[in-house]
Amino acid sequence: MPQPASTSIPELETDFPDLQSLTVAETRGILRIGNTRVYELVGTGELESYKEGRARRITLRSVRQHRARLLAEAAERCEPEHEATAAPPGRAHKQAA
Repeated sequence: MPQPASTSIPELETDFPDLQSLTVAETRGILRIGNTRVYELVGTGELESYKEGRARRITLRSVRQHRARLLAEAAERCEPEHEATAAPPGRAHKQAA
């Protein structure tokens, strides 16, 4: 008896070790975004893609680069404020009255 299709979300390194391109559905699952967002990213050039017949293919390299950009942006937002705004050691900031 055939097994039902897996409902797990694919991961880049484990599920696609040798692929060079992905379908829109695969990209959507990996990035956990919707079809509209995938096509927006393709339209802005953030994801590289090409047509193979009627099918749209997205390069795995561009998906990895997109994920890396998002992680880098998140890391920048989490960095502490510039040290010049910090109080010198042993001194507290004045509180507003």
